[in-house]
Amino acid sequence: MRLLLSVVVLSAFTFGARANVGNYTFGASNTTYTTITGTALVTGTWDDTNSSLLALPFTFTYNNVPYTQVGINSNGFITLGALTTTVYCGLQTSPANSIAGYGTDLVNASASSSVRYGTLGSAPNRQFVVQWTDCDHYGNSQQNHITFQVILNETSNTVQVVFGPSTVATTLGPNACSDTNTESGNVGLLGSSTADFNLRKVTNGSSTWIQSTVGTLISDVCNLSPTNIPASGLTWTWTPPPSVPMVFASCTT
Repeated sequence: MRLLLSVVVLSAFTFGARANVGNYTFGASNTTYTTITGTALVTGTWDDTNSSLLALPFTFTYNNVPYTQVGINSNGFITLGALTTTVYCGLQTSPANSIAGYGTDLVNASASSSVRYGTLGSAPNRQFVVQWTDCDHYGNSQQNHITFQVILNETSNTVQVVFGPSTVATTLGPNACSDTNTESGNVGLLGSSTADFNLRKVTNGSSTWIQSTVGTLISDVCNLSPTNIPASGLTWTWTPPPSVPMVFASCTT
């Protein structure tokens, strides 16, 4: 007796178009700035420091990809899933999937300056916080004192930038990647390439931090001046679009 059974099953599934960070929605609010102690990446005198690849305390989905590791750069940005590299003009030249709290060439503004990271809260609502305290742009002789945090939120996968107490003596303008001491920083999200970004723009003389506008170029930055600084507690939040479910397409036997 001969028995031959041959069955081939091919299943196909389709996914909705992959989200990009340009589709994240933006919102601004005023909260209370809360300092963390956390783990110090750098303190005192520092310049151009990259962390090792750090384990996130929870899986964070960014640009439709789950990440469990992050790199931190003292120049005001983090990179999901990869080490940061030393760049001087924020998201214009940072690695893909980076998030900038104020991405430019930052250095310590005093002996108490630091970059720290830590986790707040409990599952499933933890926050991974990276904090830059008392920073200045390279070459300004510690005239400016800028403080901010980048926060990754568990479950909601929202990204927040929260600004702390800041004072500014130098007027900072466009960032042409020439590393002059008056180059402002990026604030916002970078996706898988420089064609995919979600930035805010503040221009001295025409817009304020509470009235920021949408950045339309990867070189758009947030200017600072003695009369144009973010209020302590100003919080910018980027929220991802709803996830796209897997859809059954066909089955062939």
